[in-house]
Amino acid sequence: MKRVFLIAIVALLCNVSVAVPPKTKASEAPPAPSNETLEQQLKDIGALLPKDLMQDIAQKHLKTDEEFKAAIKYMQGEEWVKLVETVRNKSEWIALKKFLKDSGIDMDVIINCVESFVINLNITLEPKEPPPKKSLKAFIIDVEQNIPTVKILAALHEKMTKGNAFQKLFERLSSQESRALVEKVIELPEVKRMMHILADMDVNLYDMFSLMYTFFGWGDFKH
Repeated sequence: MKRVFLIAIVALLCNVSVAVPPKTKASEAPPAPSNETLEQQLKDIGALLPKDLMQDIAQKHLKTDEEFKAAIKYMQGEEWVKLVETVRNKSEWIALKKFLKDSGIDMDVIINCVESFVINLNITLEPKEPPPKKSLKAFIIDVEQNIPTVKILAALHEKMTKGNAFQKLFERLSSQESRALVEKVIELPEVKRMMHILADMDVNLYDMFSLMYTFFGWGDFKH
């Protein structure tokens, strides 16, 4: 199911990286429905993912899926690396990253982990004419079929209704401040280019953003 795919991929490669958010004054903090920290709550959800199986799927596609290998090979190359580095240095991305870290999510650790996974893969492509299409579609389908979607959604619902730390995270991520920061990043030409490239690889980030807008109550995604 595409709605959980990207979250699951990040989680299975890195687990969920949580920064310690700034402390509030005791007088400002309401009684917590749950004593679990945000880190504990996110790890509970991450624990539902069959990580060893996901790694096996990735290795299988590295051996048998020429389109997957072509996509990864491209993401190791100069054009993609330059796009990523350009976005990383943009003030809009830096502002969003700071907001997320202050909320308890450290994007640097997550992104560095995913980059390390991609860069360290040893890809050998057999010369073919025409060259294979770059696509992550078969890999995505394999991963989606092995994600316990119902269990993950049930766990998310439980954390949102019973976990004070998770409720605070959701409220902050769904705020209009968060939306404005996200939209500034989406409007960057380099980000639009990356979204177009990924769409050509059968990874539709427009669908992901549409789901995110619905989930956070932001209305329709119109970019």
